[in-house]
Amino acid sequence: MEKEITKYIYFSFENTPAELADKKSIEFSNHKIMEYLNHVFVQPLEHTPNHINPNNFEKIREKYKIKNLILIDYLKSKKKIINIKDHVNKTGYNFLRSKTPFKKRETFPDMSKVYLSKNGEVVFSVGSSFRDDLDINHNYTSWIGAIATVWKYIGVDIYGFAYTKEFKFDSVLKHIKGELSWINFL
Repeated sequence: MEKEITKYIYFSFENTPAELADKKSIEFSNHKIMEYLNHVFVQPLEHTPNHINPNNFEKIREKYKIKNLILIDYLKSKKKIINIKDHVNKTGYNFLRSKTPFKKRETFPDMSKVYLSKNGEVVFSVGSSFRDDLDINHNYTSWIGAIATVWKYIGVDIYGFAYTKEFKFDSVLKHIKGELSWINFL
């Protein structure tokens, strides 16, 4: 079960982690997609409504048969890595605006429980305002708050995580697998 839970990983940011930068990728549905070490990594080419929307996410979901997804973002905080249980979207974008209803789904979807994690932190997603000089007394992320709702809208279960840029991605992946190992016991 753990293998399936961590198979699909979506980066909310545009810069590919250094460990994956030289891996072969394809462009599909306005996203960069890399398959490496039994994972499928997906990231938007840009943060615009033409890239992040229910239609593009549905194409990706159908192509890879995605049921659940690890959603990862950069973090500015006192903490180095966190589980996300909720977000406040301060990006200035709602990628569902003017895109609903989509395929007979509701126009105004309930977004009160976007993430499956019950234990975790609330983050403030600030979009392109994410920078190194943000106050570390809060948990700031870049785009996860604007992106997670689109995945949730099309029916994908989400586990959210964020980490500081100083962390190596391999360490982040190890943390995620450890955090989700309890699922094997259900």
